[in-house]
Amino acid sequence: MTTLFDLAPIGGLTIGLLAGHAVGSRFGTIPGMVGAALCGGVGFWAARLLILLPLWWLDRDPLKRKTTEQLRRSLRDPELANPTGVLLELGARGENLSNHLSLVIEQLGSPLQETRNRAFHALRVVWPSVATLVSDFRAEEGPDECQRKADRLRRANPSTAPNGGPATSSVTQLSGKDRHR
Repeated sequence: MTTLFDLAPIGGLTIGLLAGHAVGSRFGTIPGMVGAALCGGVGFWAARLLILLPLWWLDRDPLKRKTTEQLRRSLRDPELANPTGVLLELGARGENLSNHLSLVIEQLGSPLQETRNRAFHALRVVWPSVATLVSDFRAEEGPDECQRKADRLRRANPSTAPNGGPATSSVTQLSGKDRHR
């Protein structure tokens, strides 16, 4: 299969060959061949760069450029579009993610449905065994029902309860297993 990524360098090569030959052949056969080779190479690499530069630009990861403290602060923003990505980046930097579980559980009871959706997604990806404790969670149910389910998680894990609280041994063990994610 031939794609734009294949055609652009071939087109650059062809245009370079023709232009180089046209200019160089005014001075003879050998300069025409040299001009074609030089301009063909320049055309080929110019077309490759025109395609690769935007791809390199798109491939950059804005989370990698932020400091750990900036990532922690961004988790508190209810408008954060990708809390899962931020948590995974913090985990990749060696951060103890169990410190952020209470914040994610707090966001499960947010008045904004999108924030609840994002928080539950983060819970499922980063702490999948904790998420199974509220497998019936649906962000569409409304903030009151979601808050009840978030409270259920808080009661099950003392590190997420605002004033401490009873914990079941299963949740304490589960959140410890998920910490490496």
